[in-house]
Amino acid sequence: MLLALIGCSDRGDQKQQEQDLQRARDNFKKVELTIPDSYSLVAMTYFPDPFVGQGWRSGAFESQTSPPAPILVRGNPIRTEPTPCERIPQRTDPDWLRAGFTCDMANARYGVADSMYGISVFTGDLPSGKSQIFLRVEGH
Repeated sequence: MLLALIGCSDRGDQKQQEQDLQRARDNFKKVELTIPDSYSLVAMTYFPDPFVGQGWRSGAFESQTSPPAPILVRGNPIRTEPTPCERIPQRTDPDWLRAGFTCDMANARYGVADSMYGISVFTGDLPSGKSQIFLRVEGH
């Protein structure tokens, strides 16, 4: 079993961060998700790696603005709505938690974008005024 976790930090190599972000964007395109250019990568997990066939991927992205530009599925914005924490299945997802997920984020919203690909998304605002978006794709 091989698990890959990719993360970015201010100290990291800029070129590597750009490659990691492009890899995450390209990987999500395989399930018809578009990550806007205004997002930076916080963390991305692929299983298996390299991602082929069935498996999952989990990612966290940050936007400099709030509200963030929408992430698109098949060209349409993903619909999210305020949701109680106990109704968010991924609230205990280790990948989301490592990337900074908390139900207490301001303007928190959750949605399931596509049942075929099992796409879940959570958005919330950070105290800094930036936004974070957490994505999870189950299978395909």
